[in-house]
Parts: sequence; C-alpha cells; structure tokens
Amino acid sequence: MSTPAIFCAIMLLVVGHCLVRSYFLLRYGWAGGDTYYHFVLAEQIRIAGIAQLSNKRFVVPEAVDYPPLLPFLLSRMPPGYVRRFQYIAPLSDTLTLIVVIAAAYWWWNPGAALISGLVYSLTPYTFDMAYSLNPRPIGNLFMSLVLIALVSPAPGIWTIALAAVCGCLVLLTHRLTAQSFAACLAIFALFNVGYAIGVTALAVGLAVLVSRRLYLISMKGHISFLRAIGFAKCSAVNFYNNFIRIVSGNPYILLIVGMGIWGSVFDLQRQILAAWVMTLLLLAQLWPFGEGDRHFANASSSVALLIGGSGAGGYAWVLAALGMACGIMLIGAKLYAYPRLAARGAGTLVMPTLREGCAVVRAVYQHADRPLILVLPQSLSYQVMYFADARVVLASGGTGAGLAYNWDLSARLGQFGLNGLRDEEQPDVVMFLDSVRIELPHAQWQLLFQRGGLSIYWRVGMSIQAQGHVGACTCAVLSN
Repeated sequence: MSTPAIFCAIMLLVVGHCLVRSYFLLRYGWAGGDTYYHFVLAEQIRIAGIAQLSNKRFVVPEAVDYPPLLPFLLSRMPPGYVRRFQYIAPLSDTLTLIVVIAAAYWWWNPGAALISGLVYSLTPYTFDMAYSLNPRPIGNLFMSLVLIALVSPAPGIWTIALAAVCGCLVLLTHRLTAQSFAACLAIFALFNVGYAIGVTALAVGLAVLVSRRLYLISMKGHISFLRAIGFAKCSAVNFYNNFIRIVSGNPYILLIVGMGIWGSVFDLQRQILAAWVMTLLLLAQLWPFGEGDRHFANASSSVALLIGGSGAGGYAWVLAALGMACGIMLIGAKLYAYPRLAARGAGTLVMPTLREGCAVVRAVYQHADRPLILVLPQSLSYQVMYFADARVVLASGGTGAGLAYNWDLSARLGQFGLNGLRDEEQPDVVMFLDSVRIELPHAQWQLLFQRGGLSIYWRVGMSIQAQGHVGACTCAVLSN
C-alpha cells in the first residue's frame, strides 16, 4: 500500500473504532453496571465533598477509598449532562488507539502503524473496556502513555516526566491498572533500574500531592482489599477460567510465539515490549482473586505494538490477519449478545424497562426517605441505585468485607429466599426479573410495576401520601 492509502485507512479505522465503541450508547442511551456507582459517588461529592466520603446507598455503608479521579471529575460536571459523560469511555479508548498508531509510526513506519492500529482496535478486551463509562479505558490510556514513554528510543528527562505524570494518573484512576503498572515497572527495572525507581517514586509522590493525601487512603484501602480477599478463591478452576478469558479477550497472544519464531531477533525496544506483555500475561494467568484476565487487558497496547513492529515481514501480516479475524468475530458476538444478556439480568446495558420501573419507584418515594430495594439479580443493583435514587440490599464490591458480605447474602437468598434476610436487610421494595424465581407472600407485598419481564413489588403498609402516587405513576409509565 502507498503511504497516502495507509493514512486514509488509518483515518477510517479511527472513526470506525469510535463508532463501534459508542454503538450501545448511541443505540440504547445508557450502558454498563459500575458506571452508575461512579455517578452516585459524583452526586455525593457535590453535596458533601470528597474528603472522608461515605456511600450510604448500600445497606452496609461504605467508607469510600476507591481511586478518586473519575468520580471527582464527574462531580465537577453539570448533572444535566450525565448521559453525555458516558462517551468519555469510547473517546478515551479512541485516544489510546491514536497514541498506539502514532508511536508505531514514530518508531517504525506507516505500515507498522496500520498493523498496530488494526490489532488494537480488533482486540476484544479494548471493546469491553470502552463501551460503557468506567475507570478502565482511562487507566489504560495513561498506562499506554507510560509504556510509550519508557520504550521510547531515546528516553530523557521529558519522557521520564511524562511516564511519572501518567503513572500518577493511573494510581488515581483504577486499582487493577495500578497493580499492572507496579508489575510492569518492576520488570522494567531489569532494563533500567534508575528510571524504574525514579518513575515509581515520582508517580506516588505526585499522587499524594495532587490528591491532598487522599491517595494514601486509597492505597491503604487497596492493600486492605487484597489482604481481606486472600487466596480463598484460588483454585485450578480459577486458573483455567483466567486462561480462557485471556485467549478470548486477546487472541493475538497465541500468535506472539509464532512471531517470535519467524521474526527477526528482537532489539532492546522490542525486548521491553515483549517483557511488558509477558509480565501482564503471567500476572493475569496467576492472579488468584478472579478477573485476573483484566490485567492482560492492560497489555493491549503493548501487544499491538509488538505485532506491528515485529519485523517479521509477510508473516506479521498473516498472523495479524488471523488474530483480526478472531477479533471481528468476538466483537461482533458481543454486539449481538450483550443486549440479550442485559434482558436476562447482566449488567451490560440499562434496558428501557428497567429505567421505567425505576422512574415509578422514584416518583412514588419522592416525598419520603430513599427506599431500600432488593434487586434480583444483584448485578443490576448499581443501575437501580442510581436510576431509582434508592438504597440497595448489597454491600460495596470494592472492599474485601463488602465482597464477603455479598457472597453470604447471595447464599442466604439462594437457600432461604426472603426469609434469609436479617432485620436490617428487610426491603421496602423488591425488584426482580422473570429469570429469577422468588416467592412473595401476597398479604405482605403489592404489585407496583410489571412490564417486559420486570416485576416490582412494594411492602404493604406504606404511607397514604406515597400510595396516592402509585396509580398515576404506573399508568403514566405504562402508557409510554
């Protein structure tokens, strides 16, 4: 291909990449599950500030120690633009694609830039990170900039400063990406120990300074989270699941060995890229706490650059094309399956019926205290917490104690149903999908909303003021 043709292909790739990542937002308006946890935190930061933040929307209140950057930025934005804020995710991932393409062009040539861009864009992990708002695509953008700064052919004071600033932003954005960052800096010390120590020290120092020591709370909570979980979930099944997720999330990993065999001997730059990839691969595979494959999602940029700059001639194109074909099929399968999974309770999208049901609950309780809602399946709890402006029978999944509580809660509900709930867990509202089997004593519960496989019941004996809103709200929503 001629250079102008390559640049045209790159421009089309960037536009197509952004549109594919934005598809669910353009089609359904709202997407994701964890997104709405961060929206709730943003609301609370507007009211109470970010210091010593406590999220009381859970039945077990959470002393928030999550990295503060995303909810803080959301809290600075006008509430009326919340829906548009979701596009931060696909835009962040598109910026990462542009960074990868620019690095490959700078280091090698236009052909390598096109291959690297195609590999990155057609990596299923990058799609999963970016179709809904969460800290992962933002953390991945900063992580990619750290990589490119450190792998630069001529590192100097400015590239080290860039790596330190972006490392600081990783620490303030996403816990798991921070773990990947620490692991990669440790392996980079084998190539340049001075730069590794300098970037780490500067990144941590900047994070503490910029956050006015809030990062120390976040770091302490992060360590407590890891210690609380321990190795309870460690098993052969977990390692097997990690492997399957790694291959399905980044099929190019199966091709890198072949590229190493057929390609030329790696120079120092490619050796660092390969070490970065292998570090995150091992961390992902051996991670015992579940979702270990997400570490390898943070290797998407390094995998793309390693393949694009492999120097394997025609073999690079053949191997990359095989991975791209797998990527197209897997991303296409996700575009088809995620709306159907959401209808069955997966937290992939926010279905219109759920928003309508939440609107009824919100209107009914607008003059009362926030209701406590039991949501089944629990994967929809964050969505309901935000759209119904409610409390949920759940604990935060961001703490070790919260995860242990949720495991116990799920076990009690599965064995005893509502009879397994403790006094403080008794809900005002029960919201469930048809895919969940639950028995409600009709003498105690009254139907509030039922549509599209979603049923909402409220406890008999509510105030007359609240009851007066039920008929009007229900009819108004059902008529839409």
